[in-house]
Amino acid sequence: MIAQAIRYCIAFSLVVSFTAQADVIKMPSESPQVITSNSAPVRGMTKSQVESNFGSPMSISGPTGQPAIYRWDYPGYSVFFEHNYVLHSVVTSSN
Repeated sequence: MIAQAIRYCIAFSLVVSFTAQADVIKMPSESPQVITSNSAPVRGMTKSQVESNFGSPMSISGPTGQPAIYRWDYPGYSVFFEHNYVLHSVVTSSN
């Protein structure tokens, strides 16, 4: 009985040691500040609305991942799109 319990403990330890893995995600020291005023594009705007109201971006990144995420960079903030619609406008650091 004790030998069987020891075998179960060893088997359990081996299973846990092989399955207990994690990825480390490096996060910035500060959380990004989402812009909620009319000084930047707001959630739900289309790419064409953003471009007509705020001009052409300095740079465009993407698409990345599924669903497709795009990033448009403007002076002082970045706009993140899912496909054609704004998700967030985020203040960028001045570094």
